[in-house]
Amino acid sequence: MTNIMMVDLETLDTKVTALVLSIGYCIFDKDAVDPTFTTGKKNLQIVNQAGSLSDSTFRWWLQQSEEARKSLCEGSVTHVVSALNWLNEAYYTAQAQEIWSYGASFDIAILEHMYDKYSCIVPWSYRSSRCFRTIRELYPDVAAPEFKGAQHDAEADALHQAKHLWKILNFLRSGVVM
Repeated sequence: MTNIMMVDLETLDTKVTALVLSIGYCIFDKDAVDPTFTTGKKNLQIVNQAGSLSDSTFRWWLQQSEEARKSLCEGSVTHVVSALNWLNEAYYTAQAQEIWSYGASFDIAILEHMYDKYSCIVPWSYRSSRCFRTIRELYPDVAAPEFKGAQHDAEADALHQAKHLWKILNFLRSGVVM
C-alpha cells in the first residue's frame, strides 16, 4: 500500500504568502486497483492570518460561479494552526508517503510557508513533494474523469485531481487508458 495525499488550496493571492481561504485534501492508495478516495476540507479564519491579498485574485473570485464562492462559506471556520494540525493528522493517520498538488510552486509551497509562519511541523519530507500539473502535461492522452462538485472548492478539486492522477499512474503501470 502506498498512500498519497493530494492537496488543494483556495487563496486570495498567488504568492507563497497568500491568505488561504480553504484547504482540501484527498488520500488514496496509488497502487490499488479500485482505490477508496478519502477527502476532507477546512475553511480558514482569515482575520488572524495576515496573508497577502491581490486585487487580481480577488476579482478572479468575483467572476467564479456562485457555487464556488458559496463553498468558501460552508460550515464552520477553523483557526490556521488547527487546520494545519488537522492536515498533519490526516497525513500521519494515512501513513502517506507522498504529497501532490496542482503546481510545484503553489499549494505545497504556500502550506510550507504557513507551517513555518505558525511554528508547526511539516509532516512530509521535501523529497515527498510531487507536481500533478507536470505529470498531467506529460500524459495528455489520459483523460480527466468527470468533475463532480463545484470547481474551485478545495475538496472537490483535490478529489478530481487525485482521481486523474490515479488514472495516469494506472496507465503507467498497465499501459491501458481507463
